[in-house]
Formats: sequence, C-alpha cells, structure tokens
Amino acid sequence: MAMSKILKTHPKSVQAHKDLILQCLDDKDESIRLRALDLLYGMVSTEQSCSSSCRLVVVVVVVVVVVLVVVVVVVVVVVVVLVVVVVVVVVLVVVVVVVVVLVVVVVVLVVVVVVLVVVVVVVLVVVVVLVVVVVVVLVMVVLVVVVVVLVVVVVIIIIIIIIINQALI
Repeated sequence: MAMSKILKTHPKSVQAHKDLILQCLDDKDESIRLRALDLLYGMVSTEQSCSSSCRLVVVVVVVVVVVLVVVVVVVVVVVVVLVVVVVVVVVLVVVVVVVVVLVVVVVVLVVVVVVLVVVVVVVLVVVVVLVVVVVVVLVMVVLVVVVVVLVVVVVIIIIIIIIINQALI
C-alpha cells in the first residue's frame, strides 16, 4: 500500500525494489501477489507515461528546432535578397550617374564645337570683309591712279595742243 503511494510521486524509488516486487509474485498469499501485480502495472504505466512524455518533449524540441531552422533560413534568404536589391540599386545609381556625366560631357563638347564653328565662321566673315575692303581700296587706288594718269595725259595733250597752236601762229 505504501509503495503504491510512493509510486505516484517517486517512481524511480519504487523501481529500485523491482526484484523484491517480482519475488512477491511467487508468494502464497494472494493479496501480496495482487499488490505486487498492481505495483508492476503502475511501474509499467509510469515508465510508459514517462516514455510518452519524453517522446512528446523530443517531438516538441524537434518541432521547435525545425521552426527555428526555417526561421533562420528565411531570415538569411531575406537578408541575401535585400543585399542583392541594394547592390542592384547601387549599380543602377552608378550607371545613371555615369550616363548623366557622359551626356553632360557630350553636351559640353557639342557646345564647344558649336562655339568653335561660330568663331571660325565669324573669322572667315571678317577675313572675307577685309579682303573685300582691301580689293575695294585697291580698285579705288587703281581708279585714282588711272584718273591721275588720264588727267596728266589730258594736261600733256593740252600742253602739246597749246605748243602746236603757238607754233602755228
């Protein structure tokens, strides 16, 4: 009777007396044999319940570990995806900056070329104007020289006419 009460709270203490309980099964007294069977049944139930509890704990621990592993894998995947997204965004920003810089350089080069073309055209126009002015001045000088020569020729002709006229008189 005392062993039945102890079995509920301290099953390992009762199991230490397993050999004695097994010997009681051979006793002539039927009540001793029945109590020994009750104790053995209680010991087996306690072992099985402990074993079931242990199995349940193991299953719970395994489930928790699996959940933790899944959570860690998901976190790692999310971190990797975030890193990839950040790298892609950085690469895109760098590409955009490079393209903008190239466009600015091209625009500056185009502006420089346009300015150079305008300067060359202005210089050519100035040169052409200067050439035209020089040609006009030369033509005017030639005309003045021709006019002076004509005037001198006319004067000489007049002088010759005067000299011939006086000689004839």
